[in-house]
Amino acid sequence: MKRRFGSTGFWIAITLLGIISAMCGWQALLSLKQRHDMTAVREYVGRVQPQLAADSRFKDVRLLGYSCDYVTHPYIPVDGSVASQQDWQALDDFIRASKPPVFISVRTVFVAPSGETPKPR
Repeated sequence: MKRRFGSTGFWIAITLLGIISAMCGWQALLSLKQRHDMTAVREYVGRVQPQLAADSRFKDVRLLGYSCDYVTHPYIPVDGSVASQQDWQALDDFIRASKPPVFISVRTVFVAPSGETPKPR
């Protein structure tokens, strides 16, 4: 009796080809997402950094651009210092209101000790 759907080897090859195609497609989608995020972050930093520099409370704060430990979890590192806890809270509020395209946290911005002028890094 003749087999109707071909040999076992044929179906194994088709299955492997499907798995490889799916893996390559997933990598291509991740790469596309990363390029989109990088572009969005570049535009965001270009728009927000001048606003931060214009405010004397945030003149020592820098948005460092796009970074990621894994493509699905990108973030914008922030560096610098502010003079008081109220300035830190104002910075946090400003960042939240600016609607960043990826995760951003001001936890890395430190508050200079009382009476000390924040030093640029």
